[in-house]
Amino acid sequence: MGQNTMGHERSLLFSLISFSTKAHITQWKRISSGRPFLLKGIQSVDDARKALDLGCEGIVVSNHAGRQVDGAVGSLEILPDIVEAVGDSECLRLSD
Repeated sequence: MGQNTMGHERSLLFSLISFSTKAHITQWKRISSGRPFLLKGIQSVDDARKALDLGCEGIVVSNHAGRQVDGAVGSLEILPDIVEAVGDSECLRLSD
């Protein structure tokens, strides 16, 4: 598979995920009386940016207690990079 094809497939996949996620966020707002939509399990700067671009109103930096897994990134290790990338606004939470 060529480089351009992979880029196109990723773009198409992100568009589908984006559409689906935005529809789910709209549905969540309707059934939850307008509560914010948060995404838990953010482990990278790219994922944090994507979550906010998709319309998530908050992110939870967490490895789901995955520190037992070899190579898992600790939440406190990645937190400064995520804060620098998305700002230290109210959209950011830390969990483990």
